[in-house]
Amino acid sequence: LVKGGMLDYIAFEDHNAMAKRAPPVVLLDVPLAQSGIRRQHGVTVVGVKTPGGSFSHATGETVLRQGDTVIVSGQPAAVERFTDLR
Repeated sequence: LVKGGMLDYIAFEDHNAMAKRAPPVVLLDVPLAQSGIRRQHGVTVVGVKTPGGSFSHATGETVLRQGDTVIVSGQPAAVERFTDLR
């Protein structure tokens, strides 16, 4: 089920899910290591695509910008909550 800000979603058994979406405003212009995304939302950004570019692996130094697309991974409930962020 694709909902909220989600562009795509896949669940792996009952323990992990991944979703593709635009990054929420709270994650823009901050390195991922400083964003608190895992601690606050229970998901990990695993990939980032810049406009006109291709997907690359995210690191702690990755800074998300307006127009990017991210792939996040985590427990299904956490991924679904994350996709509702604006």
